[in-house]
Amino acid sequence: MSIRPLDYQVTVPKTVEVSRLQNEQVQKTLVSQQIQAAQTQYRSEEKMRSVQKREKPESVAIHEKQERSDQRRHENREKEQHRRSSREKNKLQRKNPLNESAGSRIDIRL
Repeated sequence: MSIRPLDYQVTVPKTVEVSRLQNEQVQKTLVSQQIQAAQTQYRSEEKMRSVQKREKPESVAIHEKQERSDQRRHENREKEQHRRSSREKNKLQRKNPLNESAGSRIDIRL
C-alpha cells in the first residue's frame, strides 16, 4: 500500500495534532497521579497529627455492666442450687433418722 502525495498533505498536519493530543493525555494522567499522591500524603499527615477518638466508648461501660450482672446471676443460681441440695439432704436425713446412726455402733454378742 503506497501513500500518494495528496495523502501526505493531509497526514502530515494531522500527525502534529495527534502527537499534541497524545502528549496532553499523558500529561493529564501524570498530573492526576501527582494530585492523588499529594492528597494521600496530606490525609496521612493529618491523621498522624489528630487525636484518634474511640468508637462508641459508652459500649465498653455497658459491656462491663452486663458482665457483672451476668456474673451475679450465675452466682445466684449456684447459691440457689446449693440451697436446694442442702434442703433435700435435710429432708432425707429427717425421713431416715436411723441411717445416721446405722454403722456408727457395732453390737457384738458373745
